Amino acid sequence: MGDQVAPAKTEGVVLGKIVTQDAKVSIVGGRRDLRIVIHRHDGALVADGLSLAELRAREPALYVLVTSAVAGVSGEADAKRASYVDATFDAHHVN
Repeated sequence: MGDQVAPAKTEGVVLGKIVTQDAKVSIVGGRRDLRIVIHRHDGALVADGLSLAELRAREPALYVLVTSAVAGVSGEADAKRASYVDATFDAHHVN
């Protein structure tokens, strides 16, 4: 029947995706903050709607990858300051 992706319930715009050897990580822009959705390569849903703090506690290596791509994170308690994904494209590093 092939691989089927388990649907995530997290709502928002997918701002970016990171694919590792073990997982596919989606960075989702929510109403107040970023949320993280993690799928295994076989499509199984591992985590749905994690905050950055929850990601840090649960998957420290993925947290480092995600936050190295995110600029302007001020902490979840400070909703007045926004987070955004640094989507700089560097054509010199494309093979």
